[in-house]
Order: sequence, then structure tokens, then C-alpha cells
Amino acid sequence: YDVYSLPFKNKIWRKYMTDVVSNADKVITISGANVDYLKELTNEEKKLELVYNGFSPRLFHPIEREIARKELGLNEKKRICVAVGNVIRIKGHKDLIRAISLLPREYDDIELYLVGSGPLLGDLEDLTKELGLNNRVHFVGVRPHWEIVKWMNSADLFVLSSLKEGAPVVALEALACGVPVIGTRVGIVPDIINSNDYGYVCEVSNPESLAEGIKKGFSKKWNKEKISKYGLNFTWAKATEKIINIYEDL
Repeated sequence: YDVYSLPFKNKIWRKYMTDVVSNADKVITISGANVDYLKELTNEEKKLELVYNGFSPRLFHPIEREIARKELGLNEKKRICVAVGNVIRIKGHKDLIRAISLLPREYDDIELYLVGSGPLLGDLEDLTKELGLNNRVHFVGVRPHWEIVKWMNSADLFVLSSLKEGAPVVALEALACGVPVIGTRVGIVPDIINSNDYGYVCEVSNPESLAEGIKKGFSKKWNKEKISKYGLNFTWAKATEKIINIYEDL
């Protein structure tokens, strides 16, 4: 369970988790949203420490889009959105597919590639067929981690449509590749997309808002170098340094 879920299941769990937080010298969490939830369990806000998750710059870095698409066999002339994650309800893939269907006709050349698999895959395939998007929404399945960097770099936009999140590392990996993120207002997304230079934040469970974010994403000229440089603020090395500092302070 996550900190935004377990303490609020019932009174018993709330007491357990309040005791844990109360007896800790420091509580490290991974998003500003989680900090807000933890504030409901303690009056000692000073003990709460925010340390974002990270990514490995050895694995995730910019690659020329044309090269990435060629290696994956993707059409170089299409406008491409990529989403990476388990195909489960909380990832909001149905909202994302509906968002693609809501785009005006001038966006008919946009294709969506969903990387990942899970129990809702059949439902998503049925929805895609129902909306007449068979030629525009592609289900890639599970891919090896080393290949994900190619999918990130092949994208014009990386889209995260989750209903709830803590700190989705895939968003950090996309930024590291210099790809703008269109993400819902969950977990760290509002923290990291704190400027329209890096992407746009959309409303949760709102296909119309996602569609608008995608439209804005394709109407903007992005600075890949600036985005990837910004992404370097979220490496595992940076996270480790912060954690070490917290222990040294204690």
C-alpha cells in the first residue's frame, strides 16, 4: 500500500501509521503530495523529508528521434505519443485512449504507443476498436528495460494518464531523454512539471483535459536539450546524496 492509501483505510490503520510516524526521527517520502498526506498524521512537519525517486543517466539519455524510430520500425513522419506502464485501472489508459479519439481531425496523424501489459489489455483493445482507433493506438506489450529508452526518444510527447501515483519514474526517464511530459495532476507530476518548458499538467480522470494537453504539446516547439538538462536534477545519485545528508544530520 501507499502512504496516501493505507493510513486512511480505517481507524486501526490510521493509529498504526500515526504511531510509526510519531516514533520516527525522520520520515522520507517521494512526492509533495505524499508530504501533504503525512501532515495529516503528525504535527511535526520538520521531520518530513522530501526526496524524489530518480533514474539512471547511464540508461536514459537523449537519442536522435529519427534513429530511435528507425530502430523500432516506427514511421518517421507520424506524430507519436508514448505511454509506459502496467495496463491496470489506476494508470488511466482508458482516459488516454478516449483523449486520442477527442482530438480534432487535424491531429489524425497522431499515433499512440502503449508499452506494457496487464489484466485490462483486452478491455483497452475493445475500446480502441469501438472508437475506430485500430490504426492509431498500438499495444507494444512488455519490453526489456534497455529498450524503453528508444521508445522514450521516439516520442514527440510522453503521456502519463494515471489516476493516482506516488513518484512515477517513467516521467523522470522521459525528461532525461529530452521528451516533454503530458501528465495528470498526481504524485510528483505537478512538482516536476513546474514550467511549461517541460510539459503540461492535466486533470485526473478527464479525457478532455488530456486531449487539450496533447494538443498544446503538439503546438509548441520544445527544447530537447533544455528538457534533458533539467531531467538531470532527478538522478539516483542526487537522491542518494540527499538521503546521506539526512542521516548525517541525525
